[in-house]
Amino acid sequence: DAEGPGPATASPAITVGNSAPVIRSGAITSASPRPGDPLTLTLDVVDLDGDTVTLDYQWFVEGVPSGSASELPAVAFTRDQDVFCRINATDGTNASPAYDTPTVRIRNGAPVVSAVTFEPEAPNVTTDIVAVPVGEDPEGDTISYTYAWRINGAPVSGVSGNRLAGNRYRR
Repeated sequence: DAEGPGPATASPAITVGNSAPVIRSGAITSASPRPGDPLTLTLDVVDLDGDTVTLDYQWFVEGVPSGSASELPAVAFTRDQDVFCRINATDGTNASPAYDTPTVRIRNGAPVVSAVTFEPEAPNVTTDIVAVPVGEDPEGDTISYTYAWRINGAPVSGVSGNRLAGNRYRR
């Protein structure tokens, strides 16, 4: 002001405390997980004080505690089960409230055909050819196969099974 500085006054001391970390969001990475795939998380965690944050995980399968690592191995669940993870964050002084991810349902995994062989290896025009598929199902379900025969790229009509009659092709 125009009269110069006024007398100095003391302000009361303020102590700023530590803030707990905050889990802003979290989710199991796959919204439609399949058997055979481990489950991982996507998390958004902050600590306003810049402290190092430690995360604790508790996975639940059908409501039963099933793992405490950042990833849930595929052997911990099967198809048609519900899974979620509860996460706690701590900065060594304060802890966040528990955060539960949205629950995901484990879906049926599709079977995979890894190879098809043909018997016999050297057919002639009188020999039937048999397709022998090799496949596996992640849950161990029985696999049924559908066949579509082609000769030189053209579909063969009237054949629906794994056997192509020798009179259906020419050498």
